[in-house]
Amino acid sequence: MRKLNLVFALTTTLLSCLNAPSFAADAPPPASLCTATEKTYLSCETENHKILSLCGALPNALQYRFGRPSRVELRYPEDASKGTSTMAYARDVEGNDDSSDLNFTHGSYHYQIFDLRHSHGDRYTGVIAQGKDQVEHKVVCTSKVQGNLDEVGKYLKCDPNDPFNGGTEDGCHGS
Repeated sequence: MRKLNLVFALTTTLLSCLNAPSFAADAPPPASLCTATEKTYLSCETENHKILSLCGALPNALQYRFGRPSRVELRYPEDASKGTSTMAYARDVEGNDDSSDLNFTHGSYHYQIFDLRHSHGDRYTGVIAQGKDQVEHKVVCTSKVQGNLDEVGKYLKCDPNDPFNGGTEDGCHGS
């Protein structure tokens, strides 16, 4: 009888867990700071266990976020509806290698989100922040990267200061 009660208790517990409401479907993917109502254009976990995300609903909204889900350290721009007018894009395709950059300035720092995809499958993605002192602070993605910058680039102006674009404003939307 005691064994039967134990089996009944375990079965009841298991069934109640299976019937419990699941909130996982409402949560964003694990390595993203984007909300469930936003598209994740680019996102990854970095070497310091923080998350780099590019979120929005193009063509109307785009925002860079960096930090942890419990504490986002940087949101740029603060008003995501200004994202497409405050960020610039650069792209270079050489052979089967594809490099894209998204650039913006916030305060006294210039930020460059980079995404280099090699033809043999390797990928190098992250962000570089450079202050007026010209010192670069690089944070690299260590997890699998969600998305890429190609879709975002269609909505941004080309960055004429990025060498990928060859000093022109029309060099990044081709290829």
